[in-house]
Amino acid sequence: MADCFTIHGVSYAFVNCYSCGVNYLIPEILNRRALQKRDGSVLVYCPNGHQWQYIGETEADKLRRERDILKQDQARLEDEIATQRRLKEKAEKETRRIKRRAVSAVCPCCNRSFANVERHIRMKHPDVVPLRKQS
Repeated sequence: MADCFTIHGVSYAFVNCYSCGVNYLIPEILNRRALQKRDGSVLVYCPNGHQWQYIGETEADKLRRERDILKQDQARLEDEIATQRRLKEKAEKETRRIKRRAVSAVCPCCNRSFANVERHIRMKHPDVVPLRKQS
């Protein structure tokens, strides 16, 4: 940022010509406009007639762009987390359904129950407790 001077109530910026290296003062409002419009639309002339302009991004522009990218990444990750949670809940629900059918001795192919399989589970696998239907 250029040094600022006030002469007779008018603010001036101390700048340097990039072509010839001469130092001079320009009105602060012109310097501010040139800094804001870094697209080449504001030209400044030195006392020797060289024209120059500020180009490229400022640090504030770079930080703003980085912040926006990080916000987008955060939103994408939050969406991904929500999707993974839904998938997990769906898989857990399906697992409970399959377990309930297996413990109840329901054939996964024809949906029939078999009494002897139920008896086998009760007698040989007492640690397997039939799951109740969950709403």
